[in-house]
Amino acid sequence: MQKALKILIFLLIVFSFSSCKYFKKYTFTVVVKDEYGEFPIRGVTVQIKNRSGDIIGEAETNNLGFAIFEGSYGTYFIHLEAEGYLPSDEKVKIVQEEQEVNLVLTPLTQPAGGIINARVLNYTSNSATFELTFFFAGYTGTLEDNLTTSDVRIDDAYFPSGHYYDFTMQSLDKDYYYGGNYSVAVAIDQSGSIASTDPSDSRIIGAKMFFANLSPNYARLFAFASGGQIPYDVTYWGDYTSYGFGYFDILDMLKDMEGGGTPLYKAAYLTTNDVYEEGPVGYKYVLLFTDGEDTDGSYTIDDVIDNANDKGVTIHTVGLGPGTNLEVLAKMAYGTGGFLIKSANQYQLVTVFRALSILMANGGTIYKGQWHVDVDGDVFPGWFETSIDVDYNGFTFYIPFHVDVPNYKLATKGESKFQSTPVKD
Repeated sequence: MQKALKILIFLLIVFSFSSCKYFKKYTFTVVVKDEYGEFPIRGVTVQIKNRSGDIIGEAETNNLGFAIFEGSYGTYFIHLEAEGYLPSDEKVKIVQEEQEVNLVLTPLTQPAGGIINARVLNYTSNSATFELTFFFAGYTGTLEDNLTTSDVRIDDAYFPSGHYYDFTMQSLDKDYYYGGNYSVAVAIDQSGSIASTDPSDSRIIGAKMFFANLSPNYARLFAFASGGQIPYDVTYWGDYTSYGFGYFDILDMLKDMEGGGTPLYKAAYLTTNDVYEEGPVGYKYVLLFTDGEDTDGSYTIDDVIDNANDKGVTIHTVGLGPGTNLEVLAKMAYGTGGFLIKSANQYQLVTVFRALSILMANGGTIYKGQWHVDVDGDVFPGWFETSIDVDYNGFTFYIPFHVDVPNYKLATKGESKFQSTPVKD
């Protein structure tokens, strides 16, 4: 009897020592990063739930993507939510003191593309043959290199003039855009109109994607608005840096600093001068996010284009939503050899920012298509706007473009030095 009692006491002691770790409180850290850009996400709501689904802890991640909790050893269910990202639920097991739980969120994205060059090859009073050079990126922002002629088209349509435009594809070639080390001035429109054009602040998420993929290249962040909440009409922070994460706090701050007029041409002119004079390496670019309306009048669009060409600076233009002045963005992009990008929604914007970082740094596959258009009336010379329609993974996505007939200025950058390869189905 005594021997059995001693064994029981011994087992109770062993159990108490072995099980105490399940009752002692420990700290553990949840770290949340962007799945595609691999940068820390600030402001993620993190909920810790027990096996019954009860919320036993909640916090927001800091600027390092960290949220710290206290709990005992065991299994937890973690729910993540953040603006611009798909919600996520993860099951994790805490097995040691000060454990770090690394999780990722997938950005809400859609495939998208941009126009690198648009030029009219020939035209008559009621027809034209024109060429579009473009890129297309999938959900992760990586460049698509397997499009065929059956995937790409321009739909026939009536235009606001009342005339019917009949488009016929004549050829589609695969080409290559050459990237390399670069310095870029990233200029973000903070005027009052942006609050309605980009209500979800997706330009901020997209800019983070761009900056996260910056190294070893260099960038400086600018914002522009007149009479708004930023200190100057054209405001910049810091020096050119290859550490893009250093701008994340400022980008978050800009979410609440919208208002005022739009000194678009002034911003484009001054940022061109800045990257030309201060950009430390490689190709010189301006990446301009705007709705395309200038309300300042300090400079003209011709001033902007001539100044950029004199200095060898390329201006990429990015617009969002139905209020974008595509003609203005097209003229600045085509006139300096840059990309024209108009995103239909905030989800495409995130995609194109990542695609831009890939193209500028490393280059990649682009396409060159030729179309003939017949118009039921004598409307040329003039201009028209429509989109390249790309069928991808069972859905259709659109790459808007603007064409002047005759064309405005022909871009030269972005065109291959080698023979293009015809695309076949």
